[in-house]
Amino acid sequence: MMVLEVNNTFGERRLYLLKAEEKASDESVPDGFEAPAKATKFTNAWVKDFHVSPFNSRKGTYSLTAADPVAALKTGSKVLDNVVVLNSSKAHAKLVARVYSDGDHMDPATMSTSQALRLLASWFWVGFLTFPRIIAQAYQLYFKRKMHVWFRPEVLASSIGRTHTLSEAILEAFFRAYLGSLVDNASAPLRLTYTPAGGLGESVIMMSKEVKDDDQVKELTVRVISPAFYTRFVHYSHTTEAFDRESLHTDPKNRTLVFENAESLPLLLSSSTSSSTTKTKLGKIDQYRWQLLQRLRSPPPATAYPDSDTTISDRASVQDIRKMPSSPLDHFAISLLHDDGRYSDVIKVQILKNASILLRVKETSLAAVYRDTVTKVFIADTYLLGFEGLLSVIDLVVRILLVVVWFKFFAMGEIGQMKLEKGERAWTVFGWKLCAWVVQNGVHLWYAVKSA
Repeated sequence: MMVLEVNNTFGERRLYLLKAEEKASDESVPDGFEAPAKATKFTNAWVKDFHVSPFNSRKGTYSLTAADPVAALKTGSKVLDNVVVLNSSKAHAKLVARVYSDGDHMDPATMSTSQALRLLASWFWVGFLTFPRIIAQAYQLYFKRKMHVWFRPEVLASSIGRTHTLSEAILEAFFRAYLGSLVDNASAPLRLTYTPAGGLGESVIMMSKEVKDDDQVKELTVRVISPAFYTRFVHYSHTTEAFDRESLHTDPKNRTLVFENAESLPLLLSSSTSSSTTKTKLGKIDQYRWQLLQRLRSPPPATAYPDSDTTISDRASVQDIRKMPSSPLDHFAISLLHDDGRYSDVIKVQILKNASILLRVKETSLAAVYRDTVTKVFIADTYLLGFEGLLSVIDLVVRILLVVVWFKFFAMGEIGQMKLEKGERAWTVFGWKLCAWVVQNGVHLWYAVKSA
């Protein structure tokens, strides 16, 4: 057997298991294609279900003919000889790629130091130039060849999503604990199997409280296939709407999670409304902070592919006139201020595992961690085209400017050298002194604003 791994520029992956058969099985060969038959080669064909190039849709088929390296070593022939053909949906070959060895193979176990250095010197630059080469070829195809661009769809359940961001890793921990609270309060015995996005942990099984042996337990499976789900989920004010728009009632190319045994989903959602009514006393400053998060809440970023039942003109006229209240996940995060430790411990452990950061829980509550993360996501999605990294750039620029201003107007003594001219009032002097204090402590004030 051969494992074929396909990667794209977006960090997503797709694995295929190919068998060395004398002839590929009828199930693996699409209609209109013939599979070659050679005893010492891997031969197979499969439907294209993974987005690789923006200049090709997720339609068509692949076919592969690859030399069996074990058989090649025995016969003394070339070890590597692989041919991949991309066929269109109409069975026309669109791209043919061949990778083959041009010299004798080398065994790393017996390779000398000089041979290893020679090999590295010959090939190390290939990895560094791969991405620039992709950009150069994309420029040729788009601007000179005028080829159509296909927007990236979300990966299918058979593929592996991209690597998560820090915000997605943090929010996954809160979503996991929130699911646990919904299962605990389900209206009937429920067993939920939750699989997070790739790289964020293994599948876990959650059971309802007080399940007896004679209870007929309902099954529900939730699998997140894209880490983007976590930052999209916090945009929704209602859990039901989030599951509908991210999975149940959306174009499959936009789907970020999948359900199995979805008929049991109402049992899980039965407690999502009641959990949003949790009342927790907050101080005035905390109330203002959460109100800011509520005001920043907006629908999630538009998907790459519109739903098939909605035309472009219809979407242009749609306006969401509902008030965007706090979400059940918001209330769950606030309830952690008076949590008995059960879900707090789950979140702490999961954040440390996912994000590899040290949480100063004594200084910063979990509710504050959630609020700050969601606020950052909302600001980035609303004003910065979704690029959270720009917030750090803006923060760095502001701090540099504050230091420059402090050095120019305070350290150089320009403000201190200002004298009270004839006719100026005492409050003017006070104003300059206040200005000097603000400039002197500008960096600290900026830090206080961010912490708020």
